[in-house]
Amino acid sequence: MSMESTKRRLPKILTRELLSAYAALDELGREKTDIFLKRYRRNQTRYIAANGLFSLNAPVHGLEFIPHEWHSKIANLDAAWQKIHRFDNDGAEDYVSADVVRVINIINAGKPRRSTFTDDDLIKYLARRNFDSCLNIGSIISSAAEHFDVTTRTIERRRKKLGL
Repeated sequence: MSMESTKRRLPKILTRELLSAYAALDELGREKTDIFLKRYRRNQTRYIAANGLFSLNAPVHGLEFIPHEWHSKIANLDAAWQKIHRFDNDGAEDYVSADVVRVINIINAGKPRRSTFTDDDLIKYLARRNFDSCLNIGSIISSAAEHFDVTTRTIERRRKKLGL
């Protein structure tokens, strides 16, 4: 993976689609494009409110004017924005292949994990349970693992590292 691809916030395909939709509206100008896009969205809302989602070609009164030659281009721009919003709102998995997930998991598995507790926390916990004089060390280690929400192996490893 290149550095450029890992710093991108959106997939190239979505970015290109949005830029292409805006390029088709260049001669209209940014301000007029925004006005027509808002009108288009309000018209869509009115259409759905009047006819529902699945009613086709039913007339709707009170729609705002969008010139015919710009209507399909504005619809494409709206569709591009909807895809970006869907991606931002937990739709990213639609753009990730199994191979990419595998590579990400390999990279993440190689990273050091942050501990949820410090060595001092463990020492204090074991001291409160009289670890030095206890005959049933296994039960204290099990309770420490449950307390810190880790495995008993993690507690054992830390304990040995600390020389306890």
